[in-house]
Amino acid sequence: SGQGLRGQLQLGELAVALRGIKLQASGAVQGDAQTPDLAHTTAQLGVQVDIAQLSQVAQLLAQYGVTVPPLAGKLQGKTSLQLLAGQLRLDGDVNGQALQLAGLRAQRLALQLHTVDLTGKVSLQASGLAGLPLGISQVTVSADGSRQQLAVRAAGQAAEQRQFALQLTGRPTFKGSTLQSVQAQLSELRLQQRQDVLQ
Repeated sequence: SGQGLRGQLQLGELAVALRGIKLQASGAVQGDAQTPDLAHTTAQLGVQVDIAQLSQVAQLLAQYGVTVPPLAGKLQGKTSLQLLAGQLRLDGDVNGQALQLAGLRAQRLALQLHTVDLTGKVSLQASGLAGLPLGISQVTVSADGSRQQLAVRAAGQAAEQRQFALQLTGRPTFKGSTLQSVQAQLSELRLQQRQDVLQ
């Protein structure tokens, strides 16, 4: 709908179900054509997806001539976007079970994303891994960031009772809203096999 140079696009709810793939989306966008910028635009968008078997996705893509590596497993996810008074907020959660991509496998996977503009956190937890170098079977990764500082942490387990942990910290440089560079340093590195620890 619209009035003058100001308009609103409303998506009540869109639902799609095909071959075990369920998708739901809803949202609304309102803005002013006279001042087409983020500060004068309001938007809300939400998407949910539930894929009972990823192999169905590969078969569906193959019908359109798109070839992907072998896929398997269950995937669920939801994400939301909100733009208000020039501030952009993103939230997302993805969960997978018995996942397989070519020779890589994960029994469980969880991904979370929560950011406001350029500040927020991303985290990943994966277990029951197979097909990775060094026999890595479990890994946790988290990243916290803002315009002033970045921090990335990773920890995991591998074959023969090996464990590892590392942390990177950095200071980003921006030009306006564009990331120009990041000065990073390794602040922690720890490798452990049984009782032996290397730091």
